[in-house]
Amino acid sequence: MPQTETLLTALLHGLLLEGRVPPGSVIDAGAFDGQTACEYASVAPATRRVHALDPTPGNVAFMTKRFPNISPMLGGLGSTARNISVATTAGAQLHGLHESSGGPEAGRAAVTTVPIYRIDDLFAPAGAWAGERLGLAHLDVEGAELDVLRGAEDTLRTHRPFFVVELFVHKNASYTRELLGIIRRLGFHAYVIEEQCGRPRGDGRNLLCVPSEARGSLHGSPSLDLLAASRRLFAVDELSIFDRGYGPCCRPGTACAKGCHYRCVGTCLQRMFQGFNTSLRDGPLDPRTHAANEWATQSMHRFVSVDRRGG
Repeated sequence: MPQTETLLTALLHGLLLEGRVPPGSVIDAGAFDGQTACEYASVAPATRRVHALDPTPGNVAFMTKRFPNISPMLGGLGSTARNISVATTAGAQLHGLHESSGGPEAGRAAVTTVPIYRIDDLFAPAGAWAGERLGLAHLDVEGAELDVLRGAEDTLRTHRPFFVVELFVHKNASYTRELLGIIRRLGFHAYVIEEQCGRPRGDGRNLLCVPSEARGSLHGSPSLDLLAASRRLFAVDELSIFDRGYGPCCRPGTACAKGCHYRCVGTCLQRMFQGFNTSLRDGPLDPRTHAANEWATQSMHRFVSVDRRGG
């Protein structure tokens, strides 16, 4: 299992195993080295194809060689089909068309032509994935979520998949509201997973989006119930999203909360756990007992009940 975003990966893993994800193919956009896509393929039935898109030729070649159970594809997603030129360095890795630090060979610049696809075009009768349905999409596209959703509106309206988008909650309030707005207008409900993702800010969060008509089928899901009972899954809309995405010791409205960096979050966590440990009078806490107590005291916080909007 990938070493980052473990709550999200475990949740999608569980939903696939429970058979609650709508039928159809899986998209992992921004697949990087393919570990997450491979995780989906390992628990999905053979009837689901797992498409792993990445804008780095080296990553696509690596996935093609190492993971025969997924379908790697060079490219990105957006609202307009086009080719773009991306400057990279040898050994560098791209995340959502944004270059990260390179490896030992970094320094020799190169230009890669990367195709950008519309999801609607890929599933069209003449598209690369013609005849398939979309069941699940994980869109790790580094700030291009709105653009990708605008190129997928027909597919989302007709196929009604589950999908995941990532955003920095407090970085740009207008963008956050617009993203939650298009999710709602397309007939989906959004649930924030309280797990830090993305760098370098501390307010990066994933949103699990499910069709409004599919929520009834999620009653009794152990995977969702566990996250909700652990206070790690919350229904959100354009307003309530701003109650979420804070560092563990940040107060709403403070500079720390608005731009909490990984280093800040690490310091917060260290201070929080130090204080917690010194307050224990009877020795170290058994995490198994703690987990059992949390489940018992919060067992009424069921998944569907956390939705403020009701219905």
